[in-house]
Amino acid sequence: MKRIFLFLLFLLLGFSWSALAKMSKEEFLKKSPHLMKLIETSGGLASFEGFKDIGPLYEVIIKTVDGKKIAYITKDFKYLIIGSLYDKDIKNITQEKVRELNKIDITKLPLNEALIYKAGNGTKKIIVFVDPFCPHCKNLINYLKTQNDYTLYMYLFPLNEKSKEVALKIFCSNEPIIDAYLNATKLENPCEDADKKLEAHLNVAKSLNVRATPFVILGDGLNFYGMNQQMLEEFFRK
Repeated sequence: MKRIFLFLLFLLLGFSWSALAKMSKEEFLKKSPHLMKLIETSGGLASFEGFKDIGPLYEVIIKTVDGKKIAYITKDFKYLIIGSLYDKDIKNITQEKVRELNKIDITKLPLNEALIYKAGNGTKKIIVFVDPFCPHCKNLINYLKTQNDYTLYMYLFPLNEKSKEVALKIFCSNEPIIDAYLNATKLENPCEDADKKLEAHLNVAKSLNVRATPFVILGDGLNFYGMNQQMLEEFFRK
């Protein structure tokens, strides 16, 4: 009897998974009026990317101008849940998944156009977008000075005209880029091709929809805004 029960259970689950696998994005969206309304009222700034069965809920991926986001829908399609899910160890599984979804392939970036600094063997790669007057950017760069085996690719992303004037000078310094950045206000006049170099940096920032500084991309593609020392320490420990 027990074997028969288990067989029927597996058969039922198999039918359930099969039905889910056959459900198209369009069919899923029709069953989710709350999700449809969310997309429709975004003014074209959001789109439905797909869904996944994660047990008690459906995980829904929404693409926005700020990257991919995650929402959840109950299995009966009654409720749309926006927010983070935590596991029993109080780990934010939503945050981790969003970071994975928004990884950046650094091989597609024009790293040769960045300002480059190599520490030690330069094994680990880290890309940063910084403003000359950004205090968190300076904290980030000072933290990197304490590490000894990485290659830094720095893109200048001035947020105002005053920052732009200083950024242009950084391109022309003969100092190591980390020192030039930290002492940027003491640098002399910019060189002839500084405007062209800055334009290239701004184009890279635009292609990634960078909105603020510091913006950090780690060698594995994970990225974040701000001075996230925990993520940096985990990256350098690997």
